[in-house]
Amino acid sequence: MASFNAHVELVRQNTSLLDGMLIPAVQQHPDWVVTVAFYTALHMVEAMLFDDFPDKHTSHHSERHNVLQGARYSHIWYDYRPLYAQSRLARYLQTAAGKDIASFASYSRPNTIVPNFIDGHLAKVRQETEQVIRQSRPTFTFILPAATVPPSSPAIPPSAAAGS
Repeated sequence: MASFNAHVELVRQNTSLLDGMLIPAVQQHPDWVVTVAFYTALHMVEAMLFDDFPDKHTSHHSERHNVLQGARYSHIWYDYRPLYAQSRLARYLQTAAGKDIASFASYSRPNTIVPNFIDGHLAKVRQETEQVIRQSRPTFTFILPAATVPPSSPAIPPSAAAGS
């Protein structure tokens, strides 16, 4: 069972991947954008469950869905469910009704992914899970302020680039 901090770290890594690489390439890789968005939401939910009730920390989608559909978390389920459904569609190329699709991009228009699934559903899952976590950790946020994120190191050290 992963810890609260492990789930938070995975949220931060996935968010960095979305922001830095995937969202700018959504036209070419909409399937990866929704898949990483879903797994980001999954780790938000798992961190929340771990913090709220460690015995509700889940290890399978079906367990997590049952917990989220309960009265306490149903408002989160409302936005988590579409992320799950889109990621399954992207991963398996099959609708919930069992119809095969040729490609994810042919079924879900890439230009709708960011507004609907990143700025919409994922943002709401983040807001709702942070609200629950803040009941025990009042200043908690999944996303670190820019000033606390260490700068990335350059691919080529400045001294090596100067000598070429």
